[in-house]
Amino acid sequence: MILYMVPETPATHGNEAIKPPSTEPVSQAESAPAPDAAPASPPRSFFWQWGLPLVILLMAFPFFRLVYARQSAPETQAVPSALAQSPLSLMEETVHAHPTPDGRLALSRAYIDGHLPGKAVDELQLLLAESPRNAAAESNLCVAYVQLQNNEDGVKACTIAVALDPTQQLYKNNLNWALDERSKVEQAIAAQDKVAPPARDTAFYLQYAMNWFRLGNYARAIAVWRQVLLLDSRNAEAYNGIGTCLTLQRQYDAAIDSFHHAEEVDPANPLARNNIAWATRQKALSSGH
Repeated sequence: MILYMVPETPATHGNEAIKPPSTEPVSQAESAPAPDAAPASPPRSFFWQWGLPLVILLMAFPFFRLVYARQSAPETQAVPSALAQSPLSLMEETVHAHPTPDGRLALSRAYIDGHLPGKAVDELQLLLAESPRNAAAESNLCVAYVQLQNNEDGVKACTIAVALDPTQQLYKNNLNWALDERSKVEQAIAAQDKVAPPARDTAFYLQYAMNWFRLGNYARAIAVWRQVLLLDSRNAEAYNGIGTCLTLQRQYDAAIDSFHHAEEVDPANPLARNNIAWATRQKALSSGH
């Protein structure tokens, strides 16, 4: 967005503006020789009088322009890292340097609005460890979980928020939204259960496992993702899914191992590396580091 525009100024040389050549006509009286002047020399041809100087000027113009540009153009300076940071990163620095419940809650909202629900969950877990009966934190946690398609944990968080503060309509709305998302998944699983076994391929099992994950049934989801690996032993999506469930079950070492398998079969996919960092962070938080 352009906040303001700098008006154009004439080029300068030192402290003075370079004036354009005068365009005023020269009067006949000024151009005529005085009566007692010496006889005028024979007139030169048009080329020698005008053409040659013009050619020399045109040839020299790029050089003068280059020299002038080098003299007048200011040198740019690197933007300080603090100024180059995004508003979200500055907010993170402020909150983490001086953590308060309100600061953590605001940061979690910024993560949710920025479609970073995983970071929101981390921040809200820290907040709830410090302030266990924070209804607003539970409500935000609900939204973050549903964004992560973890509908069951979303329903649990919103249920706690409503129990802590039944007067807040926002918490009730979030709970109804989470319940509705869970109901959609239950209907999808009911339809998948009717699919004949011969028609169940890798794509079917991947979606089937994901739906069980969304219901919070991590054991069932892991079992289905392992079925995928029987059909395709190099399926990175299945390894990532298993690792995610294991992380949520707080089996961090096994989760990290599964994420490493995903990275081995698909090194170009950044999801496994992000998941390794997430599981490692969760392991550190659980041990109080």
